[in-house]
Amino acid sequence: MECQSQKTKLAENMKRIGFLRVLNEENAVIPCLLSVAPVLDHVVVLWADMDDRSIDLVKEWEHHLCHACQCRVSFLHYPHHVVPPHSVDDLRSLPRENRIDTYLNFGMEFIRRLYEGQLFCVSKIDADQIYFTRELEAAFQMVSGPEDCVSIRGHNTLVHQQRLMIYGPRPVNGGGDSLICGMNNLPRFGIAAPYEVDITAHPQVTPYPDACWMHFMKTAKYKNVIREFHDDEVIPLSQKPALQECFLSRILPLLQEAKSPYAHLRLD
Repeated sequence: MECQSQKTKLAENMKRIGFLRVLNEENAVIPCLLSVAPVLDHVVVLWADMDDRSIDLVKEWEHHLCHACQCRVSFLHYPHHVVPPHSVDDLRSLPRENRIDTYLNFGMEFIRRLYEGQLFCVSKIDADQIYFTRELEAAFQMVSGPEDCVSIRGHNTLVHQQRLMIYGPRPVNGGGDSLICGMNNLPRFGIAAPYEVDITAHPQVTPYPDACWMHFMKTAKYKNVIREFHDDEVIPLSQKPALQECFLSRILPLLQEAKSPYAHLRLD
């Protein structure tokens, strides 16, 4: 009982950090932040190349996120071009400063140094995913110590021809590469040919059982190929009534609050 009490106290004192990497997600990044800010103490926004207004929008919403949601926002710019995963045969052939693993480790090391000597945990936040706030909160509550590690997953939904659909070949994403980690068990990234991987040997990972987000993918990515979706691999959201209702009641209001064009996606 005393051990459990100590764990609860640790969890209450543990800062929750979101590690948000942004690349051209102006339609989703604000709803994403609105969905995670009630759960987090601090979001570190990392970016390098940018061709849209994603960062400008986050700066416009920073005051709201800080004061209404009590979530601090920090901006961290990486000063080199980053070659996207899945765009070349082997990312290891690139100059180190242009590799996705160097970019991600740059952000993770910033967080590690910023909170050195404090109790904290970190989760990567994807700017093209909008989270179910209650489920994300429940997953964070499972992290009660610096060695803990919890895996989370979500619905692999996508945007295709102005419709929100489900990616048939892989309807769920996350799991092994989406972790909430205590400060002594943080990810460190390396390369596995066309994409990045977490090379930390997490001794024990506890899965959170329920879906924590809906994805808003814009392209299909497989091995070293980035392409448009094919009509025969997408499923209308209307064919999954429970998920459609979840979108309408929990995700759509965030899109509307952010005035995102995604609020007008068709579901048929």
